[in-house]
Amino acid sequence: MGIMFIVFGFLAVSVLPYTSAENTDTSITVIEIEWNEPTVISSPGYPSSYYGSNLDLTWVLKAPESHILQIHILDLALETKYDYLYIGYGPGPNEPGSWQLQKLTGYSNSSEPATPGHSMWVRFTTDVSMGDIGFSLRVTPILNPGKIILAIGSAS
Repeated sequence: MGIMFIVFGFLAVSVLPYTSAENTDTSITVIEIEWNEPTVISSPGYPSSYYGSNLDLTWVLKAPESHILQIHILDLALETKYDYLYIGYGPGPNEPGSWQLQKLTGYSNSSEPATPGHSMWVRFTTDVSMGDIGFSLRVTPILNPGKIILAIGSAS
């Protein structure tokens, strides 16, 4: 793709090629988590290389219904104000009954939100320019303290 010049009278304007949102790499990954299996989610290339441009990646995590999901941010290194990590509760970021718990950008690793139920989603979006090493987070299903059910039986 070359450079195009548009001439308006004595003014020449250079129109440089750029990557538009039409070339966005999108995917949705569904992960079923067992009660005793913490799961680690990382951005593409983490930690050995920078993530790409125009990403819109979503992970939907589901645990057994008697559990909630605890999230621990292990590492976060995103282009500040241009690349984002969204963490939410429910079946997906654009689904009815879902809502966003956090919107993260920049550099941090001190967040530990928990979902109020057994399903959550993580969405990672990047712009058209430079990236960074990305993110890594651990999701752990834990027994929902509000839904502990005692099995009562008779002893013989």
